[in-house]
Amino acid sequence: MEGSSRKRIKKAVTLADVGREVGVSAMAVSAVINGTKTSSRISDETRQKILEAAARLNYRPNMAARSLVSRRMNTLGVTTVFSGNQLNLYFFEVFDGIMAAANRRGQNITVFTLADWKHMEQISRFCDGRIDGMILVAPVIEHELVSQLPTNVPFVSLHSNEPIPGVVDLESDEKEGAYQMVKHLIGQGHHRILHLAGPFDRTGSSRRLDGYRQALFDSGMPYDEDLVIETDYTMDVVRSRLREWMDSHLAQSLPDAVFCVNDLVAVSCIETLGDYGFRVPEHIAVCGFDDTLVARTTHLSSVRQPLKEMGSRAVDILVDQIDAHLRNEDSKPRDSRSTILFPTQPVVRASTRRTGHNEC
Repeated sequence: MEGSSRKRIKKAVTLADVGREVGVSAMAVSAVINGTKTSSRISDETRQKILEAAARLNYRPNMAARSLVSRRMNTLGVTTVFSGNQLNLYFFEVFDGIMAAANRRGQNITVFTLADWKHMEQISRFCDGRIDGMILVAPVIEHELVSQLPTNVPFVSLHSNEPIPGVVDLESDEKEGAYQMVKHLIGQGHHRILHLAGPFDRTGSSRRLDGYRQALFDSGMPYDEDLVIETDYTMDVVRSRLREWMDSHLAQSLPDAVFCVNDLVAVSCIETLGDYGFRVPEHIAVCGFDDTLVARTTHLSSVRQPLKEMGSRAVDILVDQIDAHLRNEDSKPRDSRSTILFPTQPVVRASTRRTGHNEC
């Protein structure tokens, strides 16, 4: 059995093998198949014989060698942070768009994961020649570390927490999306609106909080800090913070609605409210942000970010930058940064229908 397995493993056909079949040099074969330069003229008849021999011998090009000629791997890197044991719904929406555009542009994708954004040396190792450019998904890179990004490949970012000089950043109008969703809740008659916010030091979270506050102000309603709970994006922490708030507000009026910083926080909120005997939307309205798959499949109102489109656009921008670099055209200098802003849109579903009111 072992011997028969070895027989099935055949040595890969080389350029020299094809050349011997036709009676020409490996360099001539490379010129025909890989487009390398040669000082010898190759007739159309010889060219055809080489192609036929390559097909007959089942020759497969060495992509690593070909990349040395073309100066590109046709591979893009995607880097993000994965922590905990829960799905990153935001990333998968973005990645769907990245993959669709990569297929359209003839690119491969390599995903790199980080424990956090502090170890810039890992990003440098990722840019060791195996990729032509990199997409940073929701990077939280401290200002003093930005200069440590490698300069040998171009970068594009999505929802960067800090400006990255020379890197095009794709963002969405998060403040406007939050504003419109909270205005919708107010229009439905929800006047006490709890906000499960993200970390206050995150740009996206602060923009959504700003939209929440502006909607209250424009509606003539007071901003109550007691109705804002700072949490993070992990389900266990969200449940813990909301339980603490619920336990400290026993016998008080239940808020009319909860505006959550993202869809996963909204799911955690709904589960925690259920532990206290409250149902959505019968007793309280709940909405999220991002409009990920979980919102679309659970009738959860949410603010739609065009995440798939943003991922797709990131690939197009990055490939265009790589092409420009290979043409020796001047790419964006490291001391500049441009932002592409995408619109957001509230998507109203059953979870924000007003049906009743209860006590905590």
